[in-house]
Amino acid sequence: MKRTDEQFDELLRTMARREDTPLPPDLDRRLEAVYARLDDAGRTVKKEEKPVKRKIFTLARVAAIAAVVALCVASMAVGALAFSTERVVERPVEVPVEVPVEPEAIDMDDIGISLILPDEWKDKYTVVRDDERGVYNVFCKSVYDYCVSENLFVEDLFDEISGDFPIMGLLFTVSWADDNDASWTNVPGYELAHTEGGSYVMTLTSDVEYPFGFVDPETLEPTEWEPDDPWLADMMREYPNASLEELVVMNRDYLTLYYSIKDIRLVLNGVMARALGATNG
Repeated sequence: MKRTDEQFDELLRTMARREDTPLPPDLDRRLEAVYARLDDAGRTVKKEEKPVKRKIFTLARVAAIAAVVALCVASMAVGALAFSTERVVERPVEVPVEVPVEPEAIDMDDIGISLILPDEWKDKYTVVRDDERGVYNVFCKSVYDYCVSENLFVEDLFDEISGDFPIMGLLFTVSWADDNDASWTNVPGYELAHTEGGSYVMTLTSDVEYPFGFVDPETLEPTEWEPDDPWLADMMREYPNASLEELVVMNRDYLTLYYSIKDIRLVLNGVMARALGATNG
């Protein structure tokens, strides 16, 4: 069946889209005409061998597309060939942007000091201010909460310690020390800022403030015990209503915070001063 140029054009487009479209019987003749036109225009074109029809028409498809392009270049009277195109919208390149994160901090506005805490402190500490003495007490939250739940407070043995002070969990205190008062130097601590007549100091604890023995101090992994270990039974009795899992958390939390106190950064009157560094003892 003899096809018009328009019909042949449509057949080529269909064949370019589908694998199962048979080769048109007059393809050779039309390709010869294309080659002749290109030769006349002074172009050198390598003549293709006759395509071999296979069950899968991959080569036929290539030949068909080549013929379509050649027909366009040669300006044969087959009409404008319109191939469907897909608009590709490229996704915007995602550029990493550092979003400022509000640092974990303890603001002591009345004395012009702030402490910028390491990230691991988030949700693990509690600040209790003694308004009468102007002292900030910083506790490990899990230990502090346990003491509060069990009503475990220091008795009023000393005037400077109130009766609602938990018996465990204290990490450090921040207070003002007179130049004539050197008592704070008897325990590990830091001089945060010196002012006329005295200094703002951070004092660390001098005794055990947490359930110990439930994690390895170096790895902070739970310690392995035998089920009938008498030491473990005695320690569990020391902490009524606390599960072994809770004791592991308290032990790990406290050491995690205590070990990173040295990484706290001091902000004095709005200026980031330094990490605390080494203690005085």
